[in-house]
Amino acid sequence: MASSEQARTVRYDATFDRQLKELLKRSDTWRLNDVLRGVEWAIATNPRAHPRVDTTDIRIVKTDHYDGAPPMRIYFSIDADDHHCSVFEIHEAEHYEEEDET
Repeated sequence: MASSEQARTVRYDATFDRQLKELLKRSDTWRLNDVLRGVEWAIATNPRAHPRVDTTDIRIVKTDHYDGAPPMRIYFSIDADDHHCSVFEIHEAEHYEEEDET
């Protein structure tokens, strides 16, 4: 279902950049970038569709394993101006539990 929200600009923190460089050393660069393009689109077009972490304003995107790209957790927030989202961490995840909310 498409969102009626206007797309936001997605900004990347230096921590995210460092973590991504480490992931790229262990992953297929093309596949990982392909997955991240999808994540960026999802954040830009409908950031509120992604669950909050506990009671914070931090939100999370979870990806599945995708041939050459590991499952990941990407943490971001919606900026106060509501026109930007800031992505600040990316972590490789081994697996997800069905009941795991974060």
